[in-house]
Amino acid sequence: MLVPMEALTRTLAAASAYQFGGLTAIVIIRNGALWPVTWVQGIFVPATSPIPSIDPKWFPAGAFIRIFVVNPSAPNDLPASILDIFDRVVYVTDAIPSSVPDALRTHLKAGAIHPNDPSQTYFSSFIASILLSGPPPATPRSDMPPLRSLLRAVFRDGFALLPDALRALLGIPSEHDDFRSEPLDDDFRMTDGGITSKPRSPLTRDSCRLRFDVAKLTRLWDDAVSAGTVPTFHRTVLRDRRSRQTAWRWARAVTNRRIGLAVSGGGATSYRLVPLLELLGKRRVPVDVLGGESGGASLGAYYCRDGSAGLTEYMRAGNLLSIAGLLFAGVTSQPIETGMDWAFANTTLDDLEVRFVPVTTALPPSGPPAAHAVVRGTLGAAVRASGALPIFFARTVNHGVIYSDGSMSAQIPARQLPNYGADHVFACNSIPGPDRRNPISGWPGGELLYRFTYVGPMLDMFVSNGFMLNRIGLDAGLYADVFIDMTPNRASTFEIFEWWRAAGLVEEARRDPRLRKGVSACKDLWKRVRKDP
Repeated sequence: MLVPMEALTRTLAAASAYQFGGLTAIVIIRNGALWPVTWVQGIFVPATSPIPSIDPKWFPAGAFIRIFVVNPSAPNDLPASILDIFDRVVYVTDAIPSSVPDALRTHLKAGAIHPNDPSQTYFSSFIASILLSGPPPATPRSDMPPLRSLLRAVFRDGFALLPDALRALLGIPSEHDDFRSEPLDDDFRMTDGGITSKPRSPLTRDSCRLRFDVAKLTRLWDDAVSAGTVPTFHRTVLRDRRSRQTAWRWARAVTNRRIGLAVSGGGATSYRLVPLLELLGKRRVPVDVLGGESGGASLGAYYCRDGSAGLTEYMRAGNLLSIAGLLFAGVTSQPIETGMDWAFANTTLDDLEVRFVPVTTALPPSGPPAAHAVVRGTLGAAVRASGALPIFFARTVNHGVIYSDGSMSAQIPARQLPNYGADHVFACNSIPGPDRRNPISGWPGGELLYRFTYVGPMLDMFVSNGFMLNRIGLDAGLYADVFIDMTPNRASTFEIFEWWRAAGLVEEARRDPRLRKGVSACKDLWKRVRKDP
């Protein structure tokens, strides 16, 4: 179905005006003439005559923050009369292009194109906006996956390190063909405005995924044209909560206002992230990119797929999946992947509007280990690769590469998220630091055990590891605009294994003053970021 480009443009322009408040206008090209419409108190007011060029002086207000230009009949073509050079091009498509189309490249400002690679751009000057097909992901299943499919996957895993030719000869099923990971790019520099990075592919970094109901949007547009209500058409679109969230997210991508959240691993401590995301949502602080590993990646899969509803589901089903995974962890971690893919109906990373960056550690057949991010595949396969902690979990192998826990690569991937579309980064360490050297000091005989038996050195190891993770988190927080850590407590790293305490850990985090203070700091930053000059 053809997408009505004027309808999309009006929706995007309205979303940016509502969110950021700056003066906004649209120039619509009809039969070569330039017809301006101006945003006035929530309505697009059309001009009575065309203008000779795209120049703010022709608009009533005289100066604009944003002027959108659209040629509805031929979106990739602009009339020869338009000699203007644009700050950026918003390119609606169904896939990320390999390069900027020639017809559009000439309209970008000088310096926007990479001098050594004309297919790439700088500083979000080309926004590939991918319209996702089909309905939103269905409500997660609550039942268990068929035993046959689980056993088949376990059997496949048992021979994962055999050469492909031998596996084919033996009739062993192959791995997911669509699973891919890529090295994390650590090339960055700090500026007064924060982190800037040189992503491997700017076109991929700057892209965004949109799930508009195109059929419904087209119907609403046709109705508005017939009824003469085009100036308020955007209101009918934005009235729907899901469409409004999509449009708002699109506007942030186009204006370099995407918010990234980098979270730590830490097993069951990931439940402490639930109140963080709940409070951000209540204070209308968006999350457009979420990166994490292990337990943080598990929570991220639920949130990026289903938003706030996914947090509740994570506390319920995620708890069951994690416990089931732990029961079989020493033999196979396949129940985590199969269970999550069954619950999510094989949802993939490419199906998500909120970008999900699961971090892992790749151990290739030759060469040193490497920090990786999973960039393609099902959510179950991505989470499993991100949380494969050696000794505690059996190996995760894909295409001959062994994947280990992502915490070895980036305990909190704040430094890496700008390469995946985040313009501003919040970071959170969900693992509380230790508040004492002896966590059993309140037990009967606890001090004697600590001082005079081998229990003492064992506790020293756990406490020291907890302190180390806390310090690593603080260092990662230096790369974030806002860093949040939890109040130290007695359990500290012991919480990593307390999957059965989902509700208790969530309630403790809700009362944590450090978390609330951090959320307030996030809100303050978002208020500054979203306000147009």
